[in-house]
Amino acid sequence: MSTTQDTPYDYYSVMHYDKNAFSNGNGPTIITKRPEFQDVIGQQLDMSEYDVIELNKLYKC
Repeated sequence: MSTTQDTPYDYYSVMHYDKNAFSNGNGPTIITKRPEFQDVIGQQLDMSEYDVIELNKLYKC
């Protein structure tokens, strides 16, 4: 598991690109290691819980 700022990898992060970002039309450019999250990445409009936690840690809030 990847961690940043001591939080688990966040498939729900607002910072994620969509699975087809930068695609030439021949399929996804990003393939998640966990298939159940393939259609989740890049779909968020708001920050996730972990986005907020990481920002607070970075800015010492």
